[in-house]
Amino acid sequence: MATQQSSTMEMRIDKDGVVRTVVARTYADHPRLAEGDPITVRVRMREPGATTGSLASFAVPYRRDMRIIDLLHAITDRGESVGYRWFCSTKKCGGCGMRVNGEPRLVCWEGVESAELLIEPLDQFDVVRDLVVDRTAYQARCISLKPYLERKEVPPFPEPLTHKQIEGSYKLMDCIECGICTSTCPAYTGVDGAFPGPWALVQAAKYARDPRDRMDRGALIENSGAEHCMSCYRCEQVCPVSIPIVTEAIEPLRGMAARGPAGTASFPIAFARNIRKNAWIHSGSLFVSTRSLVASLRALPLALRMYFRGKARVAPNPNPTARVAIEALFREAGEKEAG
Repeated sequence: MATQQSSTMEMRIDKDGVVRTVVARTYADHPRLAEGDPITVRVRMREPGATTGSLASFAVPYRRDMRIIDLLHAITDRGESVGYRWFCSTKKCGGCGMRVNGEPRLVCWEGVESAELLIEPLDQFDVVRDLVVDRTAYQARCISLKPYLERKEVPPFPEPLTHKQIEGSYKLMDCIECGICTSTCPAYTGVDGAFPGPWALVQAAKYARDPRDRMDRGALIENSGAEHCMSCYRCEQVCPVSIPIVTEAIEPLRGMAARGPAGTASFPIAFARNIRKNAWIHSGSLFVSTRSLVASLRALPLALRMYFRGKARVAPNPNPTARVAIEALFREAGEKEAG
């Protein structure tokens, strides 16, 4: 029997009592394809410079332990012209990210589990040709976030570094820069948009959280766009190397951005203060405290519609039990931060 991977989301409490959302991967058995069974492969084809593409269909006989990349190799080995990118075939280089039956996959690693496959280029990137996407502009966006260490001096080797010191950064070192997370991100607004996507933020956080770094990243992180993440956890669901992108990269960057020198990314702090004061989200005061007077006035029609539909309240009506619990939570968080 072969196995098929699926993902679910779970809430877990770690050893420090912190609640985290994690992606749990499970595997379900399904009948294996027999040797020689025909596999129908449809490939989204697009010539360089074309704005639209077409589907080409190929038939490939199944072989034992066949991967999706093997299907593409078999098609080109017999003289067909299909453009695709791959290199390592060991889940390390990140070059072979594609959409397979609508889901992003590393095709060098995923086995053939269906008799019909639709292979397309990753979403949210320009297509160079067929299944090859242009990563150049996005990589430049990553580089703009300075993904490197800046050090005043380097201690003698081996450098003493404990697991606790590097804990915030080491999980992010598994990133293979495949771009799959950004290709599925609903908040991503393009290489010139406000939100740079999870791939770029993982690279930024990897160095911003490294205790060896001495760069003043305050303004850089404040303007990184991390506060625009929707916390949908889609990036964590599709990450082929199971990086906790939201919890270990984006959320810490939000905290850094909120303390930036210009105060332009202060929404997380304003949100926390709003909760602490009201014991629930007072949307009106939260909006006013994080937007200009002009923006607040422009949003007045929307605020009125929300009010009349019961989506917003004017007068706070806090639950006494909730207020006590929230105050205790903030007190505990303050003690941990001070410690």
